[in-house]
Amino acid sequence: MSNSDYNQLVKEITELVDKMAEMSYTAAEHHPYWKILYSCVEISKTTLEKWNSEITSDEFDEILWHVKELKNTCEKLSHK
Repeated sequence: MSNSDYNQLVKEITELVDKMAEMSYTAAEHHPYWKILYSCVEISKTTLEKWNSEITSDEFDEILWHVKELKNTCEKLSHK
């Protein structure tokens, strides 16, 4: 796959992730899984934004925070 093909694919996936983000924001108080989707979206957005560059240590910290949020949310939901 060429660089331009990758760039186009990243652009298309970013558009889908933006739609997922919108869904997680609007479902925030209406669906028990919204926070799972939200955390995944935030991790995906950072990853896609940095696809052709380096992720900073602050961004890795943010990703790790979202991973912890995912774990906490899954634990809470699995114990209901």
